[in-house]
Amino acid sequence: MNTALKLISLGAVALGLAGCGTPGPSLYQAGGTVKYKGAAVEGADVTFLYDDGQSASGVTDAAGKFTLVYAGAGGKKGTQLGKGSFAVKKVKGEKVAGVPEGKQKMDPAEMIKLMQKKADETKPKEGSPAPTGPANELPAKYADPKTSGLQREIKTSGNDFALDLE
Repeated sequence: MNTALKLISLGAVALGLAGCGTPGPSLYQAGGTVKYKGAAVEGADVTFLYDDGQSASGVTDAAGKFTLVYAGAGGKKGTQLGKGSFAVKKVKGEKVAGVPEGKQKMDPAEMIKLMQKKADETKPKEGSPAPTGPANELPAKYADPKTSGLQREIKTSGNDFALDLE
């Protein structure tokens, strides 16, 4: 009887564990405002590149405000803790890279899929010249997190970042 009780207990534990999935990363609200020469920038693609290579992104509204969505969170709003740098660009006719003008308010998970598809399609093949496309309306240094000078840290609170571009 003792062995049977152990088997039943072991089975119950196994069933309990089978129903448990990984909850995903802890997410924290993060965003901010982008201004260029003191004016709010609408339609800018904002990316936060973590020092470990992960990323979060958002798009600015008419007031220049954005909310970050972590790439590994399945479209849930918020992002993980960590240090990194912002990149900001604005390409006329595309508010978010790869997302057509009329689709800017779609589900964040769908937007991330479209952005990845666009990145895969436009990835240059080895030995081919760099693609040219619509010009960035902001200074080029802000399009690259390595040159933007916009290093920040996402913490558990207080993640309202003022990105003042000149």
